[in-house]
Amino acid sequence: MGHDKNRPLYETASDRSHEARAFPVIAGHLSRRWRVEVNPKKMPHKHFSDCVMIGRDGKVRAYVEYKKRGMSWGDFPTIMLSASKYLRLD
Repeated sequence: MGHDKNRPLYETASDRSHEARAFPVIAGHLSRRWRVEVNPKKMPHKHFSDCVMIGRDGKVRAYVEYKKRGMSWGDFPTIMLSASKYLRLD
C-alpha cells in the first residue's frame, strides 16, 4: 500500500518544520516513559507513517503519525485515524 500516484501530496515545508521540532520531543517522552532510548527517523513520503522510533538495537519501537492541528485535547470526544494506516501496524 504505497502512495497512490494520482493522489496529491499534502505535506508542506511548514509541516516538515513542525515535525522536525516535534519528533525529538516525542522520542524523549517515549524514552522516559518506556525506560528505553529511542531515536526518531523521518520516513519517506511513500511510507505509511511520518516517523519511526528506533531503539538502540535498531528495531522499530513505535510508528508516529504527526498532525499539527489548531485544537485542544478535549474539544472533540474522539480522534480519527486512517484505517489503512492502522491496518498496516499488524
